[in-house]
Amino acid sequence: MTLDTDACAVQVGCVLLQKQPDDTVRPIGYWSLALNDAERRYDTTQRECLAIVWSVLILRPFLKVHASPSEPTTIHSSGS
Repeated sequence: MTLDTDACAVQVGCVLLQKQPDDTVRPIGYWSLALNDAERRYDTTQRECLAIVWSVLILRPFLKVHASPSEPTTIHSSGS
């Protein structure tokens, strides 16, 4: 299982991925959350951390049963 997260100025999101026997990766589900006014003032690092924490919290029951501990993956680009 892989949990990929991302954050932008107005929302955070995640996708839970599962590696298949043929080495392809299949999405299990997608989740997103609109940020409130206070969260929109977070800097980029804080929003990325929020995405990880929020994702783990909402998927905790699933991750606790089906996944082993691993390093979360965040997607961040500085934009152009």
